[in-house]
Amino acid sequence: MFMIGRLLGVLVHALHPGWWALFYQLPLAFGLAYIIARQHARPTVPRADILHLTAIAGVGGPLVCWFFMALWTNGVTALLGLVAMWVGTSFGVDKYLDVDWESSQRITGAICVPIWLAWLVIGGIFVAIH
Repeated sequence: MFMIGRLLGVLVHALHPGWWALFYQLPLAFGLAYIIARQHARPTVPRADILHLTAIAGVGGPLVCWFFMALWTNGVTALLGLVAMWVGTSFGVDKYLDVDWESSQRITGAICVPIWLAWLVIGGIFVAIH
């Protein structure tokens, strides 16, 4: 049981190694969200709508996660921040890409999961160095 708690603590601190984490999380999330949203958008979707979705997922998502983690760094706030990012991205996909609910969840997963994995890898490197 101790190992599970320790692993959870390492994952939480990898998601939020410090206040300065926004300096790599924001550009990384914005870039990945833009690339993935363009791949999943129909050719008729205007570029402005893709940029709006990218702003929601790539700027709003990291800021919400950072806000919850800055309140108190633990597993509950980490989960709350990730869920808030998922829900916000899902609503953005519904509105700007005009897809059905199942496609929206699939596209949301395609946007959020790579961003979170990249944050975990980069944050894990910072945690291991520190």
